[in-house]
Amino acid sequence: MAISDVINELTSRTARVWSPPSWWNLLIALPWVIGLVFLLFSSASDQAIAGRERTTYGIIRTHEPENHNRFGYEFSVSGKLFTGWQIPMTDFKIGQKVLCTTTLSIPPKVRSTASSDPRTEFLGPLYSAPSAP
Repeated sequence: MAISDVINELTSRTARVWSPPSWWNLLIALPWVIGLVFLLFSSASDQAIAGRERTTYGIIRTHEPENHNRFGYEFSVSGKLFTGWQIPMTDFKIGQKVLCTTTLSIPPKVRSTASSDPRTEFLGPLYSAPSAP
């Protein structure tokens, strides 16, 4: 095969007419596009919620091992005293300081983050952050 034949073959391969992709390609790409759109909207929602959240320190006041090993804590926001319950992944001592996350709505929706980072709560027992000082 001569060099001119090789060059002619290469040019004929590159000169082929482009054809649009088949509908099967769309079937494969569509779930990824839908998932990406969902993730973008959910992250925007999470960002709006995070803007309303505030953190404060609370103190563990009670421990009920017979009731799913839950701990009672109290904290104050703007001079008001609030209480809450949490079933943590690790044990705490009465009087220990814990980090509490609250929204600014009344009544506040409270979540104690003493046992885990709120960004990784979905991991459950796979992740355990150190408690607040």
